[in-house]
Amino acid sequence: MSTEMTLPQDPTAAVKAMIKLAEQLIDVMERESMALAKRDGVTFTGLQDEKSRLSGQYEAGSAAFGARLQEFRKVDSALIDKLGALQQSLKDKTLENSSVMERMQG
Repeated sequence: MSTEMTLPQDPTAAVKAMIKLAEQLIDVMERESMALAKRDGVTFTGLQDEKSRLSGQYEAGSAAFGARLQEFRKVDSALIDKLGALQQSLKDKTLENSSVMERMQG
């Protein structure tokens, strides 16, 4: 399982790739959240490899995105806004799941 992420050279395609990756990661986080709510350790554990792979790709893509920030100023603002909303959703879901896990452990 590769955690490498190479963004397309085209800025619009790169933003769309980051959107797709964020959506995939949010989907895994939502399934993780459901597993936590059901106290389903088998499903939760099974999701960890996928989450780790996607998280690694997302981090690498974010670093590449940051290095090319000037290029993305020409991209349709609706796409940039969508990516921003997904990033916030991902942050919220991460905090929510972390909080649930802390409560379950403590």
